Amino acid sequence: ATIPSYTFFDSPNIISLYLGNSTPATLKGEFYENFSEDIKDKATLYVPKGSEEAYRKANIWKEFAKIEGYSDKEAQTVKDLADRLADVEDVIELPAKTDQGLDVTYTIEEGKTDVATLSGNKLTVTGAGEVKVTATQAGNDQYAAFSKTITIATSFDYSWLQAPAISVEGNTVKVVGTDKPEEFEITIDGVKGFDLSGKTGDAIKLEATNDTQKIRLIIKR
Repeated sequence: ATIPSYTFFDSPNIISLYLGNSTPATLKGEFYENFSEDIKDKATLYVPKGSEEAYRKANIWKEFAKIEGYSDKEAQTVKDLADRLADVEDVIELPAKTDQGLDVTYTIEEGKTDVATLSGNKLTVTGAGEVKVTATQAGNDQYAAFSKTITIATSFDYSWLQAPAISVEGNTVKVVGTDKPEEFEITIDGVKGFDLSGKTGDAIKLEATNDTQKIRLIIKR
């Protein structure tokens, strides 16, 4: 397409100019024959996403200091995808679809199998540390592509603590190793002050708090 000279010449107050073609239209003559000179630096040229470089190389269009891509597709979201803490041996089921209903693909940071492994949308925490997981969705005719990276971090690792470093009495955990042992009140399954003595199973996950600190523990029988 060709745009006649002086089409925008009498519009010195342009601050945004949206173009709908991915292929830059031909402008004849020089910049000053098409636009007021003072909009070079103050106006933003918005072009279809992916065509930014073509406009940055095109005659006259390239003289705009600010050229940005835009998409008229709807954005995708995954509202339940966020950084989080996890315990060793946890299996986390990540959202299989975007909120718009399209399938999500996950990849995991390389070299972190000692922290977590990934199978489809299920992440298994294997050890202490941090690992990054990236969710992607290619988009379609209606929705724009989606990409987001989150960090999964394990809780503090207290596996090094050995009896008598931890003692459990009723609903209280005592963490020793200092001149004055710290006492923490147990919370299990959201119940504060849980009496641990009646809890069954080979391993118990719990939170224990005092006035200033919180620790997360796995106690194995």
